[in-house]
Amino acid sequence: MIQRLFFLLPALLLLACGGENAATTEAESGPTPAEVQEEAAYESMIAAHDRVMPRMGEISRAQIGLRDLMQQEGISEETMSAAKVPFDRLEAIHDGMMDWMREAMQPLDSVRAQLGSHEEVMAFYRAQEDAMLGMEEKLDPTFEEVNALLNNE
Repeated sequence: MIQRLFFLLPALLLLACGGENAATTEAESGPTPAEVQEEAAYESMIAAHDRVMPRMGEISRAQIGLRDLMQQEGISEETMSAAKVPFDRLEAIHDGMMDWMREAMQPLDSVRAQLGSHEEVMAFYRAQEDAMLGMEEKLDPTFEEVNALLNNE
């Protein structure tokens, strides 16, 4: 009886280890090429966000300066109009950033589950990155415009 168990034990161990290796091998195979592309698109989108987000304080300060300028007594209509353009642009950028964060800042797995196909996930991240790049592109010229207005009061 003990001899039979002696021969069965290695066989059972071999079967048990073989099953674990199959599961381990499957888990170790890593992400698919599509998942790698989606992760790269997500990271690229986040990189654009990370360049714009720290500038939100600058946006607020510029808006405060423009608001103060527009509320001054005796301000000319020309100066008021000139200040309103960058003020409205900064407001749109700020609102756009808040809307973008509500829509885009979802975990990658959630986006995959919602959209389903690789193509839709990639299109989503490209569109979100493009939106962020559009906001980023407007910042420097707008800040230059604000500085010119505030320094020439």
